[in-house]
Amino acid sequence: MWILIDMLQQEVRMKGNQLALVVVLFSILFGNFGCLTKGGIPSEEIAVVQQVIYDSMGWAKNKDKDLLYSCFPQNSCFLILNPMSGSINNLDVLKKVTEEYWMDPRFKATGLDVRNLEISFSKSGDVAWFSAFVDDHGEWDGQKMAWINARWTGVLEKRSRKWVIMQEHFSFAIDEVEEGKSGLKKMN
Repeated sequence: MWILIDMLQQEVRMKGNQLALVVVLFSILFGNFGCLTKGGIPSEEIAVVQQVIYDSMGWAKNKDKDLLYSCFPQNSCFLILNPMSGSINNLDVLKKVTEEYWMDPRFKATGLDVRNLEISFSKSGDVAWFSAFVDDHGEWDGQKMAWINARWTGVLEKRSRKWVIMQEHFSFAIDEVEEGKSGLKKMN
């Protein structure tokens, strides 16, 4: 941004019009305040989407199930596809799985690393999609386990001024699984 301002200052100096400089600088500094060039989406909006994405997995560290549930629509279908068989397609199923497995005292989340998160937005600004790689570490009854280098994609929609995940999918690249670089790992 400072390079652009410097170039504009040089252009204005050559033309000798200080008022134009003030107008240009004012519009740069205040007219576009808080916006990124990501399709004109405000940086605050991008940060909210990032937080929902992180919270949808990061909730497990403190077992904050209300945080988890807030990441998904409360009264409609959504879809979560894991590398294992089966899927989660609504809040009731998510709550059941959460209570039966993740809230079990034998489960403990121990680490989460989300890498290469890329987010894109629709022209209307009310739909976003993302991709990332994730390492998700935990323990079950003292046995360490992890998803290593899982591919994670998803779609969010802004509903009633709130971003929620409508679909997410986790998978492992088969060639990396065969080479031992990716997959569900039991660790010592």
